Amino acid sequence: MLDGDVEKCIRDLNDAIECGKKWREIYDKHMGIINKHSKNNRKWDFSSNSIFASVEAFVQRCSELIEICEGQLQFALKGKDTQIPKFAGSRSS
Repeated sequence: MLDGDVEKCIRDLNDAIECGKKWREIYDKHMGIINKHSKNNRKWDFSSNSIFASVEAFVQRCSELIEICEGQLQFALKGKDTQIPKFAGSRSS
C-alpha cells in the first residue's frame, strides 16, 4: 500500500471499506435470522453500535485517506504513470 502507487492505494482502501460494510451487512442478516428462529424469546440482545463503532471509525478513516490520495493524484501528480517534470535550478542542472 505504501509503495508509491496512489491509484493502487485507493483500490486497497476501497476494498477495506467494502469489507467493513459487508461485515456489518452479514452480522445484521444473521442477527435477523437468529432472532426470527429463536425459541423461548431468546434473542440476540447486543448493541450493534458498540460492536461496530471501531469498524465504522476505520471505514471513515479509509474514506478520508482516499480523499488525501485523490489530492495527491490531482495536485502532486503522483499517478502510476505520471512523470514529474524536472526544473533546472539556478545552475541549470
